[in-house]
Amino acid sequence: MLKDIPKISIVTPVYNRVDMLEQTIISVLGQNYPNLEYIIIDGGSTDGTVDIIKKYEDRLAYWVSEPDNGMYHAIMKGFEHATGDIMAWINSDDMYHSNALWLVAEIFSDLPLVEWIVGTPTMYNGEGRCAKVFPTVRWSKRKFELGDYRWIQQESVFWKRILWDKTGARLDLNYKLAADFELWTRFFKYAQLHSVNTILGGFRLHGAQLSIEQVEKYEKEVRCICYNRSFCYNRLTKFLPKFLLKRIYCYPKLVCYDFVKNKWVLW
Repeated sequence: MLKDIPKISIVTPVYNRVDMLEQTIISVLGQNYPNLEYIIIDGGSTDGTVDIIKKYEDRLAYWVSEPDNGMYHAIMKGFEHATGDIMAWINSDDMYHSNALWLVAEIFSDLPLVEWIVGTPTMYNGEGRCAKVFPTVRWSKRKFELGDYRWIQQESVFWKRILWDKTGARLDLNYKLAADFELWTRFFKYAQLHSVNTILGGFRLHGAQLSIEQVEKYEKEVRCICYNRSFCYNRLTKFLPKFLLKRIYCYPKLVCYDFVKNKWVLW
């Protein structure tokens, strides 16, 4: 049971997504989390998206509809209005799982030294039903920098404001498709990414996302980011035994729930 309810700021960027936005909004507001700051930034939609936003505007901390310079610009505009202790964004076609925000708040409250988490990856189908749960993936800075970076599921990522501030409180808008990846490279300088052994958010696969249509451009941006960070890719790691990889990668501990202690622990 939470003694103090931390404020969680969630930003949703959207543009002409009338067919899916409402499910995303419901997945956030339906958490019934009492200290939620939900912000929606619309890029000037013309398909009825704004009508969906207005339907829920009394439960939003802030929203605006105006032209922008793409998804990451919209997200930054949202974060400029965010005041929460915990931060994240969820795109207008993706969704959170039930009670995800409560779980996130409990994790950060039970583990005050943890600043950055990612849930077990999941995928929704085009109808908005959770159709796949992947194995929990563990991450480390060294693993990431050696080229094993596919993929930290952005929909399941949450972080503390203190980490956001330490890394410049910004997204790099020079990148149109991989600014999330660039943000993770800066986060890794200051914090460990702790994987959580439960589901938090899911990616909705419907064939129209920028990341599907322009995967080659995304990979090109990733390579540019890695080059600029002087990452050392070592393809030989895929041939090494798991026990040796574990030593090389130096994985942080997994976040799991201890049913005896009734709290989240590092295991």
